[in-house]
Amino acid sequence: MSQPELVLASGSPRRRELLAEAGYQFRVVAARDGVEEAGLCSGCGPAELVVDLAIRKLGDVVAQLADPPVPLLVLAADTVAECDGQILGKPRDDAHAAAMMAALSGRRHRVYTGVALELLSGGVATRLASEAVMTTLRMSELSAAWIEDYVDSGAWEGKAGGFGYQDGLGFVHVEAGSESNVVGLPMERVAELLASAGCFPTANGQA
Repeated sequence: MSQPELVLASGSPRRRELLAEAGYQFRVVAARDGVEEAGLCSGCGPAELVVDLAIRKLGDVVAQLADPPVPLLVLAADTVAECDGQILGKPRDDAHAAAMMAALSGRRHRVYTGVALELLSGGVATRLASEAVMTTLRMSELSAAWIEDYVDSGAWEGKAGGFGYQDGLGFVHVEAGSESNVVGLPMERVAELLASAGCFPTANGQA
């Protein structure tokens, strides 16, 4: 029996790269603008928040797919950083990015990714998973001049916490947990969830 088709419910190029590098065949259908911002609960902790956001993305993409002719596995994710209880999403601008980097300098923080997986078959959507994965990191001490240069480079744009671990940065160190989780998708756990749903890597990766 053939495995279900995998759909990545995210426009993130980093998540797409992680899935492709792991050898999965999939297509991308991103959630529509505004889905993440609508009606978020203000009292959510980071783990609850990323799961809620992943579920929102998942629901929007499943609605877009309607009634597919073949079974689909839809995978959604969302990532935030957290330090001392403060949730750090993607910086709004240069000043916000600089403030995030200064807050993280020399300190331990955590990155959370919410993962949601649903099977869409015969017009019926069945939730298979919705959970958060956490990775603990420590950032080196950063000078004000270094932060200014980093912000000017634009390397912070579109990245939770203002940095991209995948960029090979020497100032961020994983202390515990999945490295790929910091990039945006905890591949160890994702592989387990997909395997349990009958979806496995192929030799050629993304179609």
